[in-house]
Amino acid sequence: MKGLSKSRIIAWKQCPKQLWLQVHKPSLIVQSEATKRNFQVGNAVGEAARKVYPAGELIEHVYDLKAALAATQAALSKKSNVPLFEAAFQHEGVLIRADVLLPEKNGYRMVEVKSSTGLKDYHLNDCAAQTWVVKQNGVLLTSVELAHIDTSFIYQGDDDYRGLFRHVVLDEQIEPLLEQVPKWVEGARTTLCGDEPAIEPGEQCTAPFECQFYAYCTRNMAQATAPEFPLEVFYRMQTGKKEELRAQGYEDALTVPETQLNETQRWIQRVSRAGKAELKPAAQQELAALPYPRYYLDFETIALAVPRWEGTRPYSTQVPFQWSCHIEDEPGKLRHAMFLDTSGGDPRRAFAESMVKILGQDGPVIVYNQSFEKSRIKELAEYCVDLADDLLAINERVVDLLPIAQANYYHPDMKGSWSIKAVLPTIAPDLTYDNLEVGNGEDAQVAYAELLDSNTSNEQRKKLIEGLLAYCERDTLAMVRIAWFFQRGGNMDGVQFPEPEEKYLMTRSRATIEVVGDVVTQEDMGRADQAALDASANNDGIVIEKKRLCFYLDKERQSHAPLGKHSKELTSVWEIERLTPSRRPTAFSSEVINSLVNKIKDKGWDKDLPTLYKWSLRDQLINLKKVCEEMPKLHTKWLDDLCDTPADSENNEPTFAMTLELREQIPAMLKASNADEMGEIDAVKNIKIWIVKDWGGIQLRHEQSEDRLSDCIKQAVIQDASVVKQHARNKSGKKEFSLERIASWSKYLAFKFPQRCAIYDARVIFSLNWLLLEIKNAASEQKKSKIGDEGEFKFFPFLEGQNSVMGLLNYDIHLLLSHYHEDVLLKALDDDIKNRNKKGGKSRLRSSLEKGLFIRDQEAYSEYCDLLNVLAETIYPDKDGVADTHRLTKIEMILFSIADKAIATEVMNSFTGKISASHS
Repeated sequence: MKGLSKSRIIAWKQCPKQLWLQVHKPSLIVQSEATKRNFQVGNAVGEAARKVYPAGELIEHVYDLKAALAATQAALSKKSNVPLFEAAFQHEGVLIRADVLLPEKNGYRMVEVKSSTGLKDYHLNDCAAQTWVVKQNGVLLTSVELAHIDTSFIYQGDDDYRGLFRHVVLDEQIEPLLEQVPKWVEGARTTLCGDEPAIEPGEQCTAPFECQFYAYCTRNMAQATAPEFPLEVFYRMQTGKKEELRAQGYEDALTVPETQLNETQRWIQRVSRAGKAELKPAAQQELAALPYPRYYLDFETIALAVPRWEGTRPYSTQVPFQWSCHIEDEPGKLRHAMFLDTSGGDPRRAFAESMVKILGQDGPVIVYNQSFEKSRIKELAEYCVDLADDLLAINERVVDLLPIAQANYYHPDMKGSWSIKAVLPTIAPDLTYDNLEVGNGEDAQVAYAELLDSNTSNEQRKKLIEGLLAYCERDTLAMVRIAWFFQRGGNMDGVQFPEPEEKYLMTRSRATIEVVGDVVTQEDMGRADQAALDASANNDGIVIEKKRLCFYLDKERQSHAPLGKHSKELTSVWEIERLTPSRRPTAFSSEVINSLVNKIKDKGWDKDLPTLYKWSLRDQLINLKKVCEEMPKLHTKWLDDLCDTPADSENNEPTFAMTLELREQIPAMLKASNADEMGEIDAVKNIKIWIVKDWGGIQLRHEQSEDRLSDCIKQAVIQDASVVKQHARNKSGKKEFSLERIASWSKYLAFKFPQRCAIYDARVIFSLNWLLLEIKNAASEQKKSKIGDEGEFKFFPFLEGQNSVMGLLNYDIHLLLSHYHEDVLLKALDDDIKNRNKKGGKSRLRSSLEKGLFIRDQEAYSEYCDLLNVLAETIYPDKDGVADTHRLTKIEMILFSIADKAIATEVMNSFTGKISASHS
């Protein structure tokens, strides 16, 4: 007998094929963002309903149906006169869970909770199936009701949701349906026991719900031949008019007589026939008349079904939580500022204050579709009365790009739409939303709702934050590009699109501190500063350079307030200034980074580096000089000076200084010799060979070595400037690199981009992983971190060591021993022995265990460069505003230098200690 549920019965009623696929081919499900949003809303509404009856009992056991049924019967038998939530009932293989059962004198009142704003026809079938099962279990129902959202409800805070739901009694409406339910059950069961139903796509695919199998069901359907320009391209043509034209035989917009069209529609037809865009001079004149600075502004809002913040209404109050602003101080000179509230508190005041701060008093505020932005700003002025004048003044400065575009620009590919996503590809095809995790406003609302959920992991929060920031930034950059296109009359030849010279990010985080005394003091605020700083860096993956813009304490803005001696949650607005391209969010928390920094500084490795670093350069320099002799146009006196440097003494500093000189001069050589007119392209190739072969240490000892060297050079060329630039600046996701030949090709990248890329060296990984393991073990001892806990990080994939000490002490097995129970490892060893393939290698279980410990191969180099960059900027900070151009190289050299002795000694001592302990 096939198990059924209420949702499966409803799916069968919509389409039997949908039910069959749900059970037999669930892997075919394609879940849209709208569906995800509906799930989010449904869960939030269910939690709010339970808060209306705080004394109720929740029947849990979501995945253990037998336990849920037993718990329900136990609760009913107690007759404790308390509401029951998610009570489980089953009859003839049909399982249901009742949202709310309210005890009454002679039984229970059953309430089905819905996130809609009114009663829908399909709700009756839903409630009928629910009622049938409950009654068959002998439960007396005094009434059956549906509770839907009342949009007139205004939330007053304190989790008080009384009044959020409007109840509709359904007894009379569902009574005639109860005798139909057994027939539905039998029909659904018959469907499940048979073959896949042969049902063609139709209206049932979208009503009452969007079917998740639509792509599967339409996969083989022949697409009807439609004209390139159907009647839908005609802007604001009424449905009746289109039906009239179709009745006359017109399907192609290009064939409709002009007499049937208005002026805008005739323009669309003319441009579509011509096949090329048309830009009227008025657009150039309007944009050229705008003064500087110009502020390109966009923001995102959310309207929650269950209000979260005081004074807001369900589905009605659009709460702004994020803004992006590109600032053009003069033609072509950009800055970029952003705000995102991640605290979970009401974002409106922080949003308003930070926006007022950035937009200043003068200059046009350019938006796309001003009705949205101006309405939200007006609402903010009503909410933040003290900021009303500043906010309303912003509205007076708003310039809308949309009507300028509608009146002056059309491209055939826009297909009758002037939305920014329709216009942008025809003007700036290099800017796309397709590669963004958050690609539209609905995605942004889904992402922010997930961000607000306390159950969302830190890793997922980081991804959501990065996705939201990237999406909002793309919207304002799109406006910049559209405005430039209009102002230049469509002629973009030779126009450079610079990165913003400065970037600012304002975000808000929460910190709970223990307040000592009767008032919140400046010292308390300072501690809260640091706590929120740590929270922002740890949880949001955001590195803060300039902190504290302002504080919020309770509902009032004040620096002191009588509180007594108790913990107090403070919410702070933070400002991040000048986000440099090299500093990117990493997968490692600020706590881990600080521990690494402290270890390096406590050991004095940063100060002792000139004497620690040992790497013979004599032969390499001689070979490099031979290469440079083929490049007489280059200035290479520096190389002659290096070759004439006296041999190293006990003080190894010359080797250290020589290495820094090489890492500074080689990038200049690569750049200068890259021009074809110099006629030295072969020499450039030889420099690459020198980096990989001589510096990289590849020894040509057998006939396959030349092939190996060629492959290394090929890989080095593949990972070149455009790839690395994207890796360095891409905030929406990490660039993926292969680990194949990485020890060689990463040397080339490190020479070409010494302030951005590091060598992925076996010694460096050996040291780095050991330091990370020490941090993790220390955290575990303090019961702060366990496998799978939030804040957990992974290690970098090992490379084969070219060093006997490292080969002896390769401790990837030690990592497994440190993180998994011996029973698991013994099973992995047994699995290795039984299932090892002919070529050797690891078993599936062993690979699975390592997958839980190590960063993905494709992401390892991105994460590696990100982490080393942050360490470099922390250990070797800017002095008087000037950055140390060698700091990334120095961090790499520290980790390289300590591997053979300092780290090897620690590893050996750890092994020895464990062996001694086991023998004792």
